[in-house]
Amino acid sequence: EEQPLRLAAVEALGRVARPSASSLLVQALDDCDPHIRERALSILMRLGTRGAGRRIAQMAHADASPAVRRAARL
Repeated sequence: EEQPLRLAAVEALGRVARPSASSLLVQALDDCDPHIRERALSILMRLGTRGAGRRIAQMAHADASPAVRRAARL
């Protein structure tokens, strides 16, 4: 299963304070797994959502996962 590996990658990116890491976290917002999207979203919101604000607002209303929609509203 690839999900634990992708989740570990998202967690690692959250510890890297560089624009390239943030860019990859924004890409993770499109992951097929809602746990990955929710974690990437939480990390981006903690680091600052520069460049992802519109995407996060969209997720708050339209993501398939209730947990992701809830996290995007925080």
